[in-house]
Amino acid sequence: MTWSEIISVLEPVVGTKGGADAGYSLEMLKNAVERSRGEADTSSNEKGRAKSIEDLMEKAITLLKSGYRYVGFIGGEQALRTATIEYLEKRHYKYSDCQPNKNWLPLHSVISHYLKLKAEEHADSNA
Repeated sequence: MTWSEIISVLEPVVGTKGGADAGYSLEMLKNAVERSRGEADTSSNEKGRAKSIEDLMEKAITLLKSGYRYVGFIGGEQALRTATIEYLEKRHYKYSDCQPNKNWLPLHSVISHYLKLKAEEHADSNA
């Protein structure tokens, strides 16, 4: 089920039986879906995004020179500390020139953690 389908199911219920909290939550969900659509519409030019950790590493020097020092990472530093190689390799990355909240980590921290895990993996395979 997509988020749009969930909204279409919730809308009639919230409209007739929901209170202020339910209405607010539905509006936030609608806004999130709309924002996501906007990001998807602009993602073809790749501005603000790296499609993989390898892509992020390739762009790192240019990004840093341009002032893009932060990477969005849900869960912040705690999530990065527990992130596996597989997780880091399967996700995409958004980058920014500011740190709007604690879920935006320094670019170098994300890349350093990945390289540390890769080195450990390499050492284990050679042991």
